[in-house]
Amino acid sequence: MLAVLLAAGCTGSGAAGAGRGAQAPGPTGGLVGVEWRLTDVVEQARTWSPPPDADVRLRFDGAGGWSGQPCNRYSGSVQIDGDVVTFATGSGTEMFCDGERGALERAFLAVVDGSARWRVEGGELRIDKPDGQGLRFAAG
Repeated sequence: MLAVLLAAGCTGSGAAGAGRGAQAPGPTGGLVGVEWRLTDVVEQARTWSPPPDADVRLRFDGAGGWSGQPCNRYSGSVQIDGDVVTFATGSGTEMFCDGERGALERAFLAVVDGSARWRVEGGELRIDKPDGQGLRFAAG
């Protein structure tokens, strides 16, 4: 199991996805200053919600770092270039996460590893990998 901390932040010039209800363009496109709460995990075959007791958050610190806690706590660096976000793994805690929490952590880490497309639209942050995996977050 990955044991890596990925700490919150955005750098570079990002723009939110185009379209109705999209976040106003800016250096971080609305990512920084918001605590994002995971609402859905998108896989190739299905979309599912985290277990009710899972309070998975994603934060960008505005200084090139990000953090999240799907089960273990993770942090690392992040770079924003237009609608592409590139996560770099840092370090993390090493608690044993099995069952639904383990599946949630594996899905979360698969998306926040390397480059993905992102956009904020209608209060929702969408992060999507080219292979169809993705995460959906609500502000708050």
